[in-house]
Amino acid sequence: DVIFTLDMDLKYTYISPSVETLRGFKPHEIYGQSIEKSVPREFLPYMSGIISEELELEKKKEQLKRPARVIELQLVCKDESKIWAEIKASILHDDSGHPIGIMGITRDISERKQKEEELLEAKKQAETANKAKSEFLANMSHEIRTPLNGIMGIHQLLQTTDLDGEQSEYLKKVHNASQRLNRL
Repeated sequence: DVIFTLDMDLKYTYISPSVETLRGFKPHEIYGQSIEKSVPREFLPYMSGIISEELELEKKKEQLKRPARVIELQLVCKDESKIWAEIKASILHDDSGHPIGIMGITRDISERKQKEEELLEAKKQAETANKAKSEFLANMSHEIRTPLNGIMGIHQLLQTTDLDGEQSEYLKKVHNASQRLNRL
């Protein structure tokens, strides 16, 4: 985990040495840098919205009653790759209760996110397979019942005619077989 602090201008004032393991930067490369350089462009509106919301709650003094905020977003590494991170952060206050910065902990959740993506993909595939199975069974049911109804209709018609014993046995076998197929 990486521990960090930001000033109210959202610039790093401290970052633990474990940032090198997580993102490839040495701590001195991060000091004074805006947090916006740590986040991919597509996550900036999300992050800005959360910070604005937290600062608005701070003005209402609701922050003191709430636990630290936990968010998930991507962070940019030194080699320009991206990792998924869970960030738990809260606002720091001076002795008189005024906000002076943000303190947080960052944890790599890339593996978990990858597993979640794999599970979602597997779920989509299972749903697609289930839909195909249902369509196949409905189609097969229709394809079997259409000729079966004709066979059963002819069976009923033949029952009204004079049949010898052998013909009646054959008709009985046709009836039993069509009933089994109808139940299936």
